[in-house]
Amino acid sequence: WKSETKMGDDGMISKMLAKIPKAQRDMVKGMMESKMKSKLQISEVCFTQAMIDNPQKAYEEQMARSNGDCKFKAIESTGTTFVGSMNCKSKKFSSDFSWKALDPKKTKAIVNTILPGGGKQTILVTSNWVKGECKPK
Repeated sequence: WKSETKMGDDGMISKMLAKIPKAQRDMVKGMMESKMKSKLQISEVCFTQAMIDNPQKAYEEQMARSNGDCKFKAIESTGTTFVGSMNCKSKKFSSDFSWKALDPKKTKAIVNTILPGGGKQTILVTSNWVKGECKPK
């Protein structure tokens, strides 16, 4: 699967930029956009058959490896929809997400995060099927 990730503008960036003097605003906006693009790019992910058979378990294991004390809660899990939330106490981070298979070769996910300090951000992920063989990392 090849995934493209985009940041939505929930007004957080606009509020931050409003605090910067007008003469410097465009430069800071360009730097922020460049930094976001470098972190949120197109990536390829290899799913094993076990991950496809049980996406909830695969997601929980991934969250445990990368986020430590985060607690994951599945709200809905079907063959075409996966909805859940995550709360990380020590990182003061929480998110909810909704993943949907649009067709057998395309998925879309929306992740709403609340960052330390109360900032909210929406992340949009669109994934497309690339090939049937891959080597998991």
